[in-house]
Amino acid sequence: MKAKLKKVRHALPPAETSEQLRARLRKFAMLTRSEATRARTVPFPENVTVLAGPLRRRATAR
Repeated sequence: MKAKLKKVRHALPPAETSEQLRARLRKFAMLTRSEATRARTVPFPENVTVLAGPLRRRATAR
């Protein structure tokens, strides 16, 4: 019995050049970055007391 060979699907040519794609992705990244890094106000209830110390110990110089 002869094994059937799978047909190879060839990729379609790109709709845009790599430079166009890079420019489009960079534009999107800069837009989303500026949106994500802008300052936000977070509502915090006034009846809550937060007792927090330093997040990590500072290394002492030896």
